[in-house]
Amino acid sequence: MAAPAARVDPDIGAFLDYLRAECGLSENTLAAYRHDLELLSAHLRGEPLAGASREALVRFLAAEAKRTSAVTVCRRIATIHMFYRFLRSENPRAPDPAAVLERPETWDRLPRVLSPADVTALLAAPAADFNAPRRSRKEFQRALCLRDTALLETLYATGCRASEVADLELAAVNLEIGYLRCRGKGAKERIVPVGSAARAAISRYLGRGRPRLAGGKSPPFLFLSRTGGRLDRINVWRLVKYYLQVAGITKRASTHTLRHSFATHMLQGGAGLRVIQEMLGHASPTTTQVYTHLDRRALLEAHKKYHPRG
Repeated sequence: MAAPAARVDPDIGAFLDYLRAECGLSENTLAAYRHDLELLSAHLRGEPLAGASREALVRFLAAEAKRTSAVTVCRRIATIHMFYRFLRSENPRAPDPAAVLERPETWDRLPRVLSPADVTALLAAPAADFNAPRRSRKEFQRALCLRDTALLETLYATGCRASEVADLELAAVNLEIGYLRCRGKGAKERIVPVGSAARAAISRYLGRGRPRLAGGKSPPFLFLSRTGGRLDRINVWRLVKYYLQVAGITKRASTHTLRHSFATHMLQGGAGLRVIQEMLGHASPTTTQVYTHLDRRALLEAHKKYHPRG
């Protein structure tokens, strides 16, 4: 697939402005819509999307189906449907070449999770990396080690998304009671408990790590970059990927894997779906129910152990 066209279709900008102003969508969601439409624009070689034919859309989606997953193709179709509905709302006489597009059959994918042993190794990775012989154990490196340990502990302890953790401010964290306030999708705020291990890691970082990174400044964010600014979600992702390598974890994983691991381990520990739903910030319990499938092996083992006919 060719790279997105350099000339941006003005209708794409108008559509994104509408989603931002009228629908209140997050910047991450807007970026996904922009990417989908710029790929379509590149496929059309810069021709206006408003004049695209049904056949052109079908050819684009067929090409996408060969190079990406069914789930991603579904998102591309949803984006295209929304875009052309927007154009018709602006001009009822505008054609809708997407009207005949149907979503392909999709299947439920079980989220990837780390085992408790893998999580333990990952959480210990910053300290292991800091103590490696090649490291010069300077105060600045120690500050980064404390930050990264607190970051990983927070991700796993709360199940928060990378963007939510990156946006955390000092005022949103209460270590004495043990909770944090995070702002999720749609700017919805929720309260999430923080366990003792994560609280201890954050406390060590606040005492001996963050002041070194802040460098005399007073930034509001909890997790700071090397230069004292906000640690953005891309760098959060990079740090998780790096420490997965340090821990020797070869399975595919990311920041979201920690979120899935949090939910799965909570369920295995006996937490109810409603509790997990609240902590993850899922609007619908059906989103959370995917984690019940991940506990099937544990259910079979329990049946074998405790049932008279197991």
